Amino acid sequence: MSNCPRRAEGLQNTRGYYTVQAKAYCDKKVMIEWIDKTSVVYVPPGVTGLVRPMDIAVMKTFKDRLRELYTKFAIENGTFTYVAQKRHHIAASLLQAWDEVDEESIRSGMLKAALMAMAPRDAQGVFATSKPASGGVVDEL
Repeated sequence: MSNCPRRAEGLQNTRGYYTVQAKAYCDKKVMIEWIDKTSVVYVPPGVTGLVRPMDIAVMKTFKDRLRELYTKFAIENGTFTYVAQKRHHIAASLLQAWDEVDEESIRSGMLKAALMAMAPRDAQGVFATSKPASGGVVDEL
């Protein structure tokens, strides 16, 4: 048993438990050890959108578009003959779906989660702030 997989070595405060067995099944010993080391954290209703704006606003748009692209391809072309074809199509679809996530989706997700700074903006959407007095030097009290 190992508390940290090789790729996670050196990370501080890893919040997971990792185990490996020779065969790909979970025996009683591993299951009991997992249960003993696992704690459930309940998330109150209505806060998911506050802690995961990318999942709510961006990833849904991305996954919906990816599903559309894959379904359309499968209907028009059937299944893949070779694994390399499938990998190539999935990679191309991922890139296309991500490129089609617009800035407005990202911005609205951040606004809904209250993670975007609110301040006056100019016509280009840049924060409109006043120029500092005395070339940027703040008067000392």
